[in-house]
Amino acid sequence: MSESSFSYKYDQRYEDVTLLDHSRNKKVNSRQNMVLITHSPLKGFKVESHFHDWYEFTYVKSGLQRITLGTNSYLLSSGDFLLIPSGILHDSEALEKCEKVTLLISRLYLQSIVPQNILNNLECNTISIQSTESYYQYLDLISVYLEFTDIFDYDCDSDKYEINDLMLFNSAFYKFLSVLTKNFISKDPVLINSDMRDSDLLISQIISYIHKNYDKNIKLLDVADMFYCSPQYISKIFKKNKGVTFLDVLNDVRMNHAVYELINTNKMISEICFECGYGNFKSFINVFKKRYGMTPKEFRQNNS
Repeated sequence: MSESSFSYKYDQRYEDVTLLDHSRNKKVNSRQNMVLITHSPLKGFKVESHFHDWYEFTYVKSGLQRITLGTNSYLLSSGDFLLIPSGILHDSEALEKCEKVTLLISRLYLQSIVPQNILNNLECNTISIQSTESYYQYLDLISVYLEFTDIFDYDCDSDKYEINDLMLFNSAFYKFLSVLTKNFISKDPVLINSDMRDSDLLISQIISYIHKNYDKNIKLLDVADMFYCSPQYISKIFKKNKGVTFLDVLNDVRMNHAVYELINTNKMISEICFECGYGNFKSFINVFKKRYGMTPKEFRQNNS
């Protein structure tokens, strides 16, 4: 098997998994109904198109990964999280060296504890971050996911396994499931919607990128390079499909976070300005006044 190949083998009950992965820096821990994989595939590492009977959760700690589900492709970078439902055809490629934490959970096991109608409508992909509310929901989900996978990893490394460890493991797992099934149910999941127009999908991915990186120096040219298209094309589809400009969306996201910080924290306004991605305090004030008809200081006083 070549270094770029990757496959799963399952027994007939889908309770055990053997991972054949010749990428580097790989660690596999398994239980009867779950498999935890922490690995660092190198640039160019590919997983060929396949499907399986497991629900696959992937968190990208660093690097850039392209994952294709059906006919849709997604770019996952540092901090991104993705659910691949059972039975969905998918493949992936590392566009640069990555660090990933992947959890596989048996479909039969999930069906025994989660109602089928909920499983069928799970939508969990950071491409769906289209609002400040969903941004914080994902932060919560990723936090409990990493908490659970850390416990999973520790338990599998431990020489002794006591009843308290099992209780802690189960508690963290059900906490993860609780957050997942509470906030990430959709009647029309974007993950498997093959009828979505290419331009709509691109807009969703760009908006998601803005929500995750609003605090950075985001430029249209850099975003265009990341998504392999021209700045003119992005401007065109935003105006045509959304009726707004790229900058309008960027400012909307930043202003939502600024308002949250003004109301819920005691941070200095200049600190909020820079944390929201504005390198110039005057620009921040001008955008805020144009949107809310008052300065950030006045807004805070009126909402204290």
